[in-house]
Amino acid sequence: MKKTKKCANLPKPVPESAVFCQNALFLDIETTGFSPEKNQLYLIGAAWFDRQESKDTDASGGLHKTASSFTRQTEDSAACSIIIEQFFAETPEEEPILLSCLEPLLSRFDTLITFNGTLFDLPFIKDCAARLGLDFYFSYEPEIHADLYRLACSYRHIFRLDSYKQKALELFAGIGCEDAYSGRELVSLYKTYQKHPDEQLLHLLLQHNYEDVLGMAGLVCLYAYDAFFKGGFIPVECRQQPCRNLDGTEGLELLITCRLNEPLAAAISCHNASCYLHARKDLAFLRIPFFQGVLKHFYPDYKNYYYLPQEDTAIHKSIASFVDKSCRQKAKSASCYTKKEGIFLPQYEETAGPVFYKEYKDSVSYFEWEHAYAGDEMFLKRYCMHMLEVLKSGKHPGY
Repeated sequence: MKKTKKCANLPKPVPESAVFCQNALFLDIETTGFSPEKNQLYLIGAAWFDRQESKDTDASGGLHKTASSFTRQTEDSAACSIIIEQFFAETPEEEPILLSCLEPLLSRFDTLITFNGTLFDLPFIKDCAARLGLDFYFSYEPEIHADLYRLACSYRHIFRLDSYKQKALELFAGIGCEDAYSGRELVSLYKTYQKHPDEQLLHLLLQHNYEDVLGMAGLVCLYAYDAFFKGGFIPVECRQQPCRNLDGTEGLELLITCRLNEPLAAAISCHNASCYLHARKDLAFLRIPFFQGVLKHFYPDYKNYYYLPQEDTAIHKSIASFVDKSCRQKAKSASCYTKKEGIFLPQYEETAGPVFYKEYKDSVSYFEWEHAYAGDEMFLKRYCMHMLEVLKSGKHPGY
């Protein structure tokens, strides 16, 4: 079995929201197939942030270089230092040795970070260990398992990428490049290496895994997006401005500018039928078109109301007795409303009231805009978080 240990610098600083990564183990495995019963685990790549001086060794066991101390992100920080260790099984017979090297590493860290490790890496390791009779892995469960693939997919309606493979996300974040070899090609290279061990082949196999582990560590920058959508921002400006409606007419929209606690690795832009978001670096801009016109406020206790068809409004029973019976009818849930003209903002759950609708049971409701809202930071943040959550869910498609 061959073992390497190197130090590298991350291309992106670690977000403060990912501070848990400081005591985390990054893990990536290479296998000859998807089935742990039929295929071999031949390469394990592991990494952790360097918090003290440490020496590196290459595949032959020689010294490589010295790592710098761990540095946390600041506005002008340099990239963080990370230690990457790899374990390579030259033959199937070395597979148990390979797994035994992983056990002490897993025991040192309370957090595990993988890319799709929930569905592949961890189940494969456990099933492989079971096949080999290694008991430790049967019960292994990290205190925290951060799966970067799951994190990225939870923002698929925001990122809107064609692919959520690791390399695609690295390109999005500006930290990676295209794969030189596919998984199938790597398996072929490994089988060739087994028959004819060659240093160049070994380098290619190790380098692919090395880049995956380093790229995975770089992808912790995605936690800045998670922090933003969970409230890591402050509204700094709110103003009305003219806009053009979908039908080409002139309209009015609200522009809310937010300062993010952590800068984003790449700009994002997305929208639905009620809101447009653009965010870059440490600024985010939410544009929400106003509805200008007449909306309906529905009363829930409709049995206590009468509907007046000629006036197109509902009135309470206590005053309906003064209206001619021929001009009134018992209100139904869909006709128990009053109307109001004004300028309104959309919402998908009640963030402000009273609540208005265009029609009964519409998915989008509205509240009347008041100038006092523009200076209410707590309200603006609550409203922004509501609209961000709607955008993230993708439940209400774009225009």
